[in-house]
Amino acid sequence: MGNSDRKPGLIKRLWKWWRTPSRLALGTLLLIGFVGGIVFWGGFNTGMEKAQYRRVLH
Repeated sequence: MGNSDRKPGLIKRLWKWWRTPSRLALGTLLLIGFVGGIVFWGGFNTGMEKAQYRRVLH
């Protein structure tokens, strides 16, 4: 068996994946990030409101 039959190492494969252009457009990534941020902020805000309400009752 020669070296040509072996798969490249993990670092080389990750570097190759990182260097190749993405299939997702930048706008798609921004949209996903924006929607994810809104969902996260809504959950965080709700959690803080529930925690504050709980302190007022006790």
